[in-house]
Amino acid sequence: MTKEIQRAGIPVVHVTNLTKISEGIGANRILRGNSVLHVFGNPSLPHEKEVDYRREMVAFAVVLSLSAAPAAMVLGPLAAAAGWVAVELFCRITGERRK
Repeated sequence: MTKEIQRAGIPVVHVTNLTKISEGIGANRILRGNSVLHVFGNPSLPHEKEVDYRREMVAFAVVLSLSAAPAAMVLGPLAAAAGWVAVELFCRITGERRK
Protein backbone atom coordinates (compact mmCIF):
# COMPACT_ATOMS: atom_id res chain seq x y z
CA MET A 1 0.00 0.00 0.00
CA THR A 2 2.81 2.38 0.91
CA LYS A 3 4.58 1.83 -2.38
CA GLU A 4 1.39 2.40 -4.42
CA ILE A 5 0.61 5.66 -2.61
CA GLN A 6 4.19 6.85 -3.19
CA ARG A 7 3.92 5.85 -6.85
CA ALA A 8 0.92 8.22 -7.11
CA GLY A 9 3.21 11.04 -5.93
CA ILE A 10 2.00 11.30 -2.34
CA PRO A 11 4.82 11.17 0.24
CA VAL A 12 4.34 8.42 2.80
CA VAL A 13 6.05 7.74 6.12
CA HIS A 14 5.64 4.12 7.13
CA VAL A 15 5.64 3.97 10.92
CA THR A 16 6.28 0.41 12.00
CA ASN A 17 8.34 -1.76 14.27
CA LEU A 18 8.91 -4.23 11.42
CA THR A 19 11.36 -2.12 9.44
CA LYS A 20 12.90 -5.00 7.47
CA ILE A 21 9.51 -5.70 5.87
CA SER A 22 9.13 -2.01 4.97
CA GLU A 23 12.58 -1.98 3.42
CA GLY A 24 11.72 -5.15 1.53
CA ILE A 25 8.62 -3.63 -0.07
CA GLY A 26 10.55 -0.53 -1.07
CA ALA A 27 9.26 2.10 1.37
CA ASN A 28 11.49 5.19 1.27
CA ARG A 29 10.66 6.84 4.59
CA ILE A 30 10.48 4.43 7.51
CA LEU A 31 10.07 5.53 11.12
CA ARG A 32 10.62 2.77 13.66
CA GLY A 33 7.83 2.73 16.23
CA ASN A 34 8.29 1.93 19.89
CA SER A 35 6.78 -1.58 19.74
CA VAL A 36 4.37 -3.66 17.71
CA LEU A 37 1.53 -2.96 20.15
CA HIS A 38 2.38 0.70 20.80
CA VAL A 39 3.79 2.12 17.58
CA PHE A 40 3.22 5.76 18.53
CA GLY A 41 3.22 5.31 22.29
CA ASN A 42 5.36 4.22 25.21
CA PRO A 43 3.22 2.90 28.08
CA SER A 44 6.23 2.76 30.41
CA LEU A 45 6.25 6.58 30.56
CA PRO A 46 4.04 8.69 32.83
CA HIS A 47 0.93 9.96 31.01
CA GLU A 48 2.21 13.52 30.46
CA LYS A 49 5.54 12.30 29.08
CA GLU A 50 3.83 9.76 26.84
CA VAL A 51 1.64 12.49 25.35
CA ASP A 52 4.80 14.49 24.59
CA TYR A 53 6.44 11.36 23.16
CA ARG A 54 3.47 10.75 20.85
CA ARG A 55 3.34 14.38 19.76
CA GLU A 56 7.07 14.35 18.95
CA MET A 57 6.77 11.10 16.97
CA VAL A 58 3.90 12.52 14.88
CA ALA A 59 5.74 15.80 14.33
CA PHE A 60 8.85 13.88 13.32
CA ALA A 61 6.81 11.79 10.86
CA VAL A 62 5.33 14.97 9.34
CA VAL A 63 8.76 16.52 8.91
CA LEU A 64 10.06 13.26 7.47
CA SER A 65 7.20 13.23 4.96
CA LEU A 66 8.24 16.68 3.75
CA SER A 67 11.85 15.63 3.18
CA ALA A 68 13.26 14.18 0.00
CA ALA A 69 13.99 10.49 0.40
CA PRO A 70 15.68 9.04 -2.67
CA ALA A 71 16.72 5.81 -0.92
CA ALA A 72 15.34 3.89 2.04
CA MET A 73 15.70 5.92 5.21
CA VAL A 74 15.03 4.14 8.53
CA LEU A 75 14.86 6.31 11.62
CA GLY A 76 14.03 5.16 15.11
CA PRO A 77 12.83 6.52 18.43
CA LEU A 78 16.30 7.90 19.18
CA ALA A 79 15.96 10.21 16.19
CA ALA A 80 12.49 11.17 17.38
CA ALA A 81 13.87 11.66 20.90
CA ALA A 82 15.44 14.75 19.41
CA GLY A 83 11.79 15.57 18.78
CA TRP A 84 12.17 19.21 19.69
CA VAL A 85 14.08 19.58 16.42
CA ALA A 86 11.18 17.99 14.55
CA VAL A 87 8.69 20.19 16.39
CA GLU A 88 10.71 23.30 15.56
CA LEU A 89 10.89 22.32 11.89
CA PHE A 90 7.18 21.49 11.88
CA CYS A 91 6.37 24.89 13.40
CA ARG A 92 8.53 26.67 10.85
CA ILE A 93 6.89 24.82 7.98
CA THR A 94 3.32 25.27 9.18
CA GLY A 95 3.73 28.70 10.79
CA GLU A 96 2.36 27.44 14.11
CA ARG A 97 3.80 28.60 17.40
CA ARG A 98 5.43 26.08 19.68
CA LYS A 99 3.40 25.32 22.80
